[in-house]
Amino acid sequence: MLKKELEKKCFQLEKRCFQLEGIIKDTWWMSRRYAHGRSSTAVSTYNNAIKLVQELGIHIYPDLDGLIKAKDGMFDKEWFVVKKNKD
Repeated sequence: MLKKELEKKCFQLEKRCFQLEGIIKDTWWMSRRYAHGRSSTAVSTYNNAIKLVQELGIHIYPDLDGLIKAKDGMFDKEWFVVKKNKD
């Protein structure tokens, strides 16, 4: 009885992992496009999450610009030039 219950639970967990992996693959690019270039915690939150996704062995294809990670707008050279010129 216990073995059948464990097998059922394992199957449910495998199915759940497969579905969650699909959700990640289907939505990561939207998260990146939101975070990319922002000057907020969205960038580090996204980059930390995508690093974990890669460590879990989930393959993520690069976005249209060839990148996977989001760039932080606070450390963009263009931002420093604009900021310097305003002072």
